[in-house]
Amino acid sequence: MALAALSDRDYQSAINGYNTVLKECVSADVYYNLGNAYFRSDDITNAIISYERAKLLAPGNKDIEHNLRVARLKTVDKLMPADRMFFVEWYQALRNMNTPDGWANMAFVSLVVALLLFLVYLFVDHAVVQRLSFYMAIVLIVVFIFGNLFAWQLKDYAENTMAGVITTNEVTVKKTPTAQSADVCVIHEGTHVDITDSALKDWTAVTLPDGREGWIPAKSLEKI
Repeated sequence: MALAALSDRDYQSAINGYNTVLKECVSADVYYNLGNAYFRSDDITNAIISYERAKLLAPGNKDIEHNLRVARLKTVDKLMPADRMFFVEWYQALRNMNTPDGWANMAFVSLVVALLLFLVYLFVDHAVVQRLSFYMAIVLIVVFIFGNLFAWQLKDYAENTMAGVITTNEVTVKKTPTAQSADVCVIHEGTHVDITDSALKDWTAVTLPDGREGWIPAKSLEKI
């Protein structure tokens, strides 16, 4: 019903429908479609929130990443992320190519095939076959190890990542959690922030995409 409403450009009905579905079943696809409905109704902030939540569940999904990038272009702040080493970028790109379940399944299959290849190595009396089966088994063991590592990291990222999106028109980032504190900068609705401390009732410590840190009123953002 929600997908039909989205196709018929009845965006509010689609939004209501997808939010109802999310009460029963959380998935990247539902958040992605909810983001599309918000985007097409010009609710950019909620579109970004929905795409961010979809990305947590499917970090390697190119459609989610593309739509999130397009939605961010419509926000005021264009904060450039801090530079990372090229091998960190490569590692994260490789890890994000699959879902946690996908990596876990690949790891299991790799282990089973590796064990079968070791049996071939032990019981087949042919030098070439033994050599090939041995080296292929070693490769699959490496896949098994990294598959489990990637699955664990992605699952941990989805469950424990503390981030949010600014939901007020603009907010001043403070150096300390008081209204009288010195200003760090002003950020606007739709900006992504990483949450570093949410222990205080009225204030939340955040890190901006460009690496700057400070405190903002807790009511000015929604957690992803």
